[in-house]
Amino acid sequence: MSVPTRWAAAAGGRAPLAAAQGHCAASEAVPVPVDLHLHTAHSDGRLAPAVVVEAAVARGLKTIAVVDHDVVSGLEEARAAGERLGVEVIAGVELTARWRGRTCHILGYGFDPATPRLHKTLAHGRAAAEAAVAAALDALRARGYDLSSADLARYHARYPTPTTLLLALVQRRLLRSRADLLAILPLLRASAQGMPAAEAIGLMHAAGGAAVLAHPGRRARGVALDRAAVAALAAAGLDGVEVVHPSHDGAQRAAFGDLADALGLVATGGSDWHGRPRDPLPGSLGVDGTRFARLRARIEQRRAAVS
Repeated sequence: MSVPTRWAAAAGGRAPLAAAQGHCAASEAVPVPVDLHLHTAHSDGRLAPAVVVEAAVARGLKTIAVVDHDVVSGLEEARAAGERLGVEVIAGVELTARWRGRTCHILGYGFDPATPRLHKTLAHGRAAAEAAVAAALDALRARGYDLSSADLARYHARYPTPTTLLLALVQRRLLRSRADLLAILPLLRASAQGMPAAEAIGLMHAAGGAAVLAHPGRRARGVALDRAAVAALAAAGLDGVEVVHPSHDGAQRAAFGDLADALGLVATGGSDWHGRPRDPLPGSLGVDGTRFARLRARIEQRRAAVS
């Protein structure tokens, strides 16, 4: 199957990936069979969904998941490209959630994107995020930061996030010191609130999907989720743990893999590719067919429970 040479510009007016076929040449590394963590311009990725699928094809992948932050609007385009190019695109999302005072992310896989409860919850979350970012922007202006909503618009395709604020501040060169960053972090954190983790897990189950804890070893506020936290989330219905992620070193991957086995959870993984030049390439990290088969079986269990 030939790979299209057209690498379309991403949504939101962002530039296309420069020399994309060179970035994603299959000869650079033998990709894993399945990459379960790819982002598009429908959240904080750089490329349109179809372009992400084309990149996966260029890397030799046959199964991927698009997991944009708190939106499922890119799935239709990604799936259409997957059908055209012979790539299975698993319905995915990365939900912003809260766990005991800190932000965590719950990955959803295999759900029905048309579930009314899912759409209602995501729409409510987007509205809350927009309001929180607007409040943070007002607070920044009150502190003398020369920043406007137009400055934020170039960094998001659908709605602003705390990352949007930070990127705009960096681009405008308004962060001149560590003290500046520390001063605005509380505002960024206040605008990053999500639903309780248990609610996110339940939302995925209600839509017929599996819920997986994303990158538990990545530190937030200097603290990574530990064994006790993962066990508590497992008791709340968690289906899996993202064991393989760019933020996890070899020891963490081994430890979280053992923990997933001990708790009866599925072990997943992916590159967390956003289309940026220095990102790990699609398929450079992910899972083998055996691990993916376990995730697929868990998805089927969740679907059967709501059918």
